[in-house]
Amino acid sequence: MTSKSIIIAAMLFSGVSANAQANSVPFSNAEMTVSDKGYTLSIAPLQFEGNRHLSIELEVSGVKTISRQSISVCTYLQADVCTGATREVNHTKAEFEAQVALRCDDNVLFDITSHDSEFTNENVVADIANIHVEQSVFRENLSSCESLTLNVNLAKGDRVSTVLGSYTVSDSTSN
Repeated sequence: MTSKSIIIAAMLFSGVSANAQANSVPFSNAEMTVSDKGYTLSIAPLQFEGNRHLSIELEVSGVKTISRQSISVCTYLQADVCTGATREVNHTKAEFEAQVALRCDDNVLFDITSHDSEFTNENVVADIANIHVEQSVFRENLSSCESLTLNVNLAKGDRVSTVLGSYTVSDSTSN
């Protein structure tokens, strides 16, 4: 086996394409534009010349909206009829939900809603929320987009504290 064939075999076994070149770009909410409900990141479409694969990974952290109420519950249910006493129980909702969308001009490439929410009979004191999102797009002609934007919007919750992430541009899904 020659040294050239050993290198090619090593590349095949490691899952790396001989032509694959990846460019990873980190970002945070400091590089994003503030919008009504969240943040927008503009991604330069020119870097997709010859590249068709875009992977996005991000962490969204913030503060949950907490609501508490007292509800009446049945202590004994028989055939969908309450035959026992009712009692008051505390019910707590702690909600944080973010919508992450990638758009090429007016076309939605993906739109994901992710949440870090809690529904419990206990008093919730932790209001810190963390969401992790990973999404990939494989599409011809990403470089033909006039605008390519990533939107992170708060759907439920008190506020978004930080957005940290990166996007990777490549010509292959094997990176």
